[in-house]
Amino acid sequence: MSAICGTVPEGVTGIGGSAFYGCRNLKSVTIPEGVTSIGRRAFNECRLTEVTIPASVTNIGMMAFYECRGLTDVYYGGGEDQWAELSAGAAVEETAVIHFE
Repeated sequence: MSAICGTVPEGVTGIGGSAFYGCRNLKSVTIPEGVTSIGRRAFNECRLTEVTIPASVTNIGMMAFYECRGLTDVYYGGGEDQWAELSAGAAVEETAVIHFE
């Protein structure tokens, strides 16, 4: 991932709450394997169009993707049942297509 606001480097295990809040230049994010949590409002109001989330993520905070209205594609490394449980409350746009591995 590259953006004016920053990157998620390998070795990180969690993305803190509001970590990328309002990073309007952030269009695409690939969260590295090994990250286990995405904090509350972590990507709130970003202009994301796609995000890749590995199966290692076991917790997504409330409204992590709130107001990411351009989010059209989510690539998730786990299955549909895992996603349904994981994404409850994450505020992923209903129009986003979820792709499973």
